[in-house]
Amino acid sequence: QNQREEGLDVLRRFARLQGWEIQGEYCDKRSSRERPALRSLLEKAGEGRFEIVLIEALEDLGPSLGRVVLALEKLEGAGVALVSLDENLDTTPGCEEILPGLIRALAMFARQRSFRLRKRIQRGLHRVRDEGKPVGRPCKEVDVEEVRRLSGERKLSYRAIARILGVSRSTVCEILKEENG
Repeated sequence: QNQREEGLDVLRRFARLQGWEIQGEYCDKRSSRERPALRSLLEKAGEGRFEIVLIEALEDLGPSLGRVVLALEKLEGAGVALVSLDENLDTTPGCEEILPGLIRALAMFARQRSFRLRKRIQRGLHRVRDEGKPVGRPCKEVDVEEVRRLSGERKLSYRAIARILGVSRSTVCEILKEENG
């Protein structure tokens, strides 16, 4: 919530500096597959309700490059310009390098998508750790004696032992490596 409000403040300041009148604000949860606000924005753009859409980053138009391109096509078809702050993309009239800028912005979007996702995951993990909650999968108890028995007496492979005990092959390797020193 706080992060979203900070992003909106940046967009509002930019719009004021450009002398643009804000017709509406459309905010969806990033984690949501359904994006009702984006759908509404694209519908209103198609109705000619505004001339420019201002966004913080291209990922605001969709979770994948395909969805971003679809949204860009809808905006272009409606004659609505797009300004994206993170990618420094501006398709308003008078900007000479629209196509090269768009290509650069889409390439940057594709590269930075995983970086942004990783950043959000790290922030979430830090928040969970700060709350004192455990992070990660709980450790599975493994019967070391059973691993030894299956390896020694039955001469089973690491993969077979792992399958029987419901653990990974690397877990079996680690246990037997400790035994053989």
